[in-house]
This record gives sequence, C-alpha cells and structure tokens, in this order.
Amino acid sequence: MVSLHTPAKPVLGLVFLGLFWLSLPVAAQQESRQPSRPRSVITSGQPTGSPAPASSLPADSQATPNQTRSEINLAVAHELLDLTGFPSLVKQTIIKGLQKEMRKRPDMSEISSFVRDFLQKRISVQIITEEMARYLADKFDAQELRQLKAIMDTGAGRKMFTSFDTLPAPVRLREASYLEIFDEQETIQFKTFYRLPVFQKFSDYLPTLFQIGKQSFDEQYKLQEKEMFMEKVRQLQEESPQP
Repeated sequence: MVSLHTPAKPVLGLVFLGLFWLSLPVAAQQESRQPSRPRSVITSGQPTGSPAPASSLPADSQATPNQTRSEINLAVAHELLDLTGFPSLVKQTIIKGLQKEMRKRPDMSEISSFVRDFLQKRISVQIITEEMARYLADKFDAQELRQLKAIMDTGAGRKMFTSFDTLPAPVRLREASYLEIFDEQETIQFKTFYRLPVFQKFSDYLPTLFQIGKQSFDEQYKLQEKEMFMEKVRQLQEESPQP
C-alpha cells in the first residue's frame, strides 16, 4: 500500500503512461503486402554497375549435416541483425520517443528518467532480435540474407542502415533527394544495390520488420508494467519521510 506520505503525482503519471502507451507515434508503419510504387530514385539513363554474383558473396553460416534450411536461414538472419544493430535501434528509438512524449505532459515529466532507466534494464534486445530474426528467416533464404549482409558491409550500406532517418524504406526511395546522403563512391554502390531484386524486396519488408520489433517491445512493456509501477512506489516510499 502506498504510504500517506508518498507523493501521488509520480504514481499517477505511471497510470497515465499505461493509458497513452499505444497511442505513441509508431516507429515504422505497416507495409502493404503487395507494394505498388514508382522506383524514381534512379532514372534509366544513370549507370548501374555490376551486381556481385551470389557465389562471390560471403557465406559465414555454412550448413552442417544436421541443420535444416529454416535453421540455416535463422542463423544468417541473426548475423544480419547483429551487423545492423536493428533490434537495439528499435529499443533506443522507442525509449527516446517515449521520453519526448512524456516531457510534454506535466503529469509525466517527473517520472521520465525513471521510466527510461527501468525500460533500459528490463526490455531485452535479445527478445526483440529473436522476433525480427524469425520474420527475416521466413521471408528470405540464406543466400538472400548473405547478399544483404554484403550490401550492409559497404559504405553505402552503413549509411543506409544505421538510422531510421536513412533507412531505404519505400516512402524514401520515392524521393530523389535520398541520394544526397551518399558521397560519389557510395552513390555508385547504391545504384548497383538498387537494381538487385533482394534489395528491393528488403526495402518492401523493412516497415513490417521494424513494426515487429516495436510489437516485441510493447509486449515486453506490458509484462513489466505492473513491476515498474511497484518499483516506483517502493522508491517513493523509501524517499518519503518516516512518520
């Protein structure tokens, strides 16, 4: 039970937090299963370069006699997520977005740091990784995932896949200004990748991949919500003066 000397405002802030959680801006919107969009970043008159053959791409995860195709796909999906850091990007972006929203509300601003620290400790990047890896393993085979790893290990790939602001999602690829994030060499690389079917496929699935990461975060948050409330109550009780 909350002590009579326990400040009620921070506790009420946690209650309100639960009420508006799902109304926060979504980090990535659901994709259309049948995407239809113009590919306007590169015109037909621009150079394309030569896509690397599949045989020349790295194959870090080699099949063992006891591995199934789905297990191989899942292993390479994990390697891809380790390379990009997408699961951590999901977690940190949501926490930052949550803090920004909480600071706008006087009834929640006092607990924003507490909520940030609690979520940093309790939200597991590993769980987010598992959910995102299963999705990738279902949508891509091992060869495609290795091609994506090769793309992401280039200068252009690192530019594209280190921030939500530069991800090659369909809505951004409709904008000619997207090329402005690259230098001359990276632009050549991008124009090569852009025509690879696996790159276009990955671009189409990116919004749902990040939505799955957000859903994993949300599910973990709901499981931790009661404990977060109780931890704040205990903290307030410890800080309140004894009668």
